[in-house]
Amino acid sequence: MSAWSSWLSSLSANDVDDIPAIGVEELRRQALAMLSDCAGAQCDRVRNRLQTARTAHDLWLARSEIFQLVAHQHCQSQAVARINELLPAFEGWVPRDLLVRL
Repeated sequence: MSAWSSWLSSLSANDVDDIPAIGVEELRRQALAMLSDCAGAQCDRVRNRLQTARTAHDLWLARSEIFQLVAHQHCQSQAVARINELLPAFEGWVPRDLLVRL
């Protein structure tokens, strides 16, 4: 039990929180909302990726595709704003040190 206690106490504030504030379906909904005013074949592929993502980690990895699509169809500053808007939703799902604003 001592080893287990040592390991638990070694976890820092930068580790993943114990309880995420929202579920995977809400993460998916928010990620899809970032593409609400985008269209085209590439957008359809990204939407499909988001809809078929099984985990929060899969959705987290799709951020770069969301960014690229929004930047291409709108502008880079709009893409930055949208990705930054998603960050709070991932609290508890990814380590805090990854939740860095662009």
